[in-house]
Amino acid sequence: MSQGNVAVTTPTIADQGRRRWVIPLVACLAVFAFPAILDGAPVTGGALTDLIPAVLFDPLAESVPALLPIAKLLLLGVAVAGLLGVRHHARIILGYYAAILVVIALTQNAADLGDRGFALITGNAVGQLIVATMAFIGLRSATDNSTLRRGRLWVTPLMALAWLYPFVLDDGVVRPGLDVFNGAGVTYCMVTPVIAGLLFLRPDGFARTTGLAVGALGVVFGLLNLTTWWIAHPENWWMGVLHVPLFVVSLALAVTSARRAR
Repeated sequence: MSQGNVAVTTPTIADQGRRRWVIPLVACLAVFAFPAILDGAPVTGGALTDLIPAVLFDPLAESVPALLPIAKLLLLGVAVAGLLGVRHHARIILGYYAAILVVIALTQNAADLGDRGFALITGNAVGQLIVATMAFIGLRSATDNSTLRRGRLWVTPLMALAWLYPFVLDDGVVRPGLDVFNGAGVTYCMVTPVIAGLLFLRPDGFARTTGLAVGALGVVFGLLNLTTWWIAHPENWWMGVLHVPLFVVSLALAVTSARRAR
């Protein structure tokens, strides 16, 4: 329609749907757009494939072991609050995720590799910071008026596996094992399946765009890690198994969020 000589258009549902994909898409592209840095120089290609395990097995995030149990118990507390639907659970979930993603982006993707220099997986950090911003923005529309979707409880074993993060390093090779107070609480790939699972179980409490952002980036990281651990480093196949929750739960959240957007 028009008012005088000025044409006024109303956004269509399709236009709104496309806009909802913009920020998740930007977050995903950021992972690939920014090269990793080692000793001040960019790292790409095969060198990056070798750099990622070196950083992730000795990140700054785990440089203070005494804090790891606190981080892991905090994640458990958020999960229980979300599952039980306690008062303000939606804001607790998003507020926690926004804060921990900032910590993870700045510390899990960085490592002092000694003689090799300081390393930063820049793309990972930027993508995670974008989603952290989306989670923070999502606080405005978060609501406790949500129902637990009992038909989706199949994700809870995957959430539990991510929280447990049951592995040990044996001569530099990942093996099944249990260290209860490990670094799961400061590890993106273990924190995200728990949070994505909560959004998947109580979708009405969160903005659709928030679910899209969390789920889409989780799918990208899931695929990258499955490729890394099952193809590039098959000796560490168990670490690939531990990233299945990230891929599966994030995919479920992304798909259901996209359907809500339509």
